[in-house]
Amino acid sequence: MKLNLYAFSIATTFSLACAVHAQPDEDAAAKIEPGQQVQVEMQNIAKPEKQKIDGIYPVSSKGLINFPFIGSVKVDGMTIEEAQNTIEQTYKDAKIYEMPVVKLEIAKR
Repeated sequence: MKLNLYAFSIATTFSLACAVHAQPDEDAAAKIEPGQQVQVEMQNIAKPEKQKIDGIYPVSSKGLINFPFIGSVKVDGMTIEEAQNTIEQTYKDAKIYEMPVVKLEIAKR
């Protein structure tokens, strides 16, 4: 009887652990929409420029975010990761920064 209870306990613990890991991160799966605000943090750039870029930005009714040095970037319908990659690539393509790292999250209201 003790062995069966022990096996049940292990199976239950394993099942719960799998269920917790299977749940997607809500922010990572969330799509950016017009009217939201996003918190932006740039890494791997000079501190004076970082201070100009870091902050909370509104997403316009057209799904755009207006950034210093590069202007508007369309993020409507993108996941956080897609938007981060798009913003990083836009700064690279404009030859503003060689290897920027963008951290983005939907700002809580």
